[in-house]
Amino acid sequence: MVDVVIPEVGEMGMDVTFVDWLFEEGDLVKVGDPIFEVDTEKVRLPVEAAVEGVLVDLRAKPGDIVVPQQVVATIRVAGELDPTNSAPPEADNSSRPRGDALPPRPPGAPLAASPKARRLAATAGIELEHVSGTGPDGLITEPDVEGAIAAAKGSPPQEPE
Repeated sequence: MVDVVIPEVGEMGMDVTFVDWLFEEGDLVKVGDPIFEVDTEKVRLPVEAAVEGVLVDLRAKPGDIVVPQQVVATIRVAGELDPTNSAPPEADNSSRPRGDALPPRPPGAPLAASPKARRLAATAGIELEHVSGTGPDGLITEPDVEGAIAAAKGSPPQEPE
C-alpha cells in the first residue's frame, strides 16, 4: 500500500482546498494519472499518481481544507491482496487501446468523470449513467456532457472554438 498525500504547493506549509477526485474508489490508476485536484488561492492543481495500482480509502471530500503531507487515500499496488476478499487487484486493462468502445459498465460500478463534467451534468439535470466517456479509459469529460445536453435538447453539439 502506498499513501496518497497532499504535495507541498505555494508557500511552505500552506493549506489548500481539496477540489475533487478524478477517479472513483476501486479504479485502477497508472503512474502520472491525475487522480485529484487541489486549489490554492492562485491556481487549481492536478495531483498525479506516483505508482500504479487500485485507488482505495478515499479520505478527502470536495471543499475539505488539507495540508501538505496529509494522507488523503491509498493506492494498493499490484500483488497486494484485497483485505476484504483476499483476491488480487483487478486485471490491468492497459492493453485496451484508448478510444475503443468500452465494454458495458457493470451495475453498481463507479463512474469516472471529471469534476467539471460532474458539475455541468448536475446543473443541467443530466444523469452521468447515460453519458458515454471519451476521455482516457472512458473518463466522462465536459464535452461529453455538453453533447448529452445537446442531444437531450434535440440539437447537435457545438464545436469547440
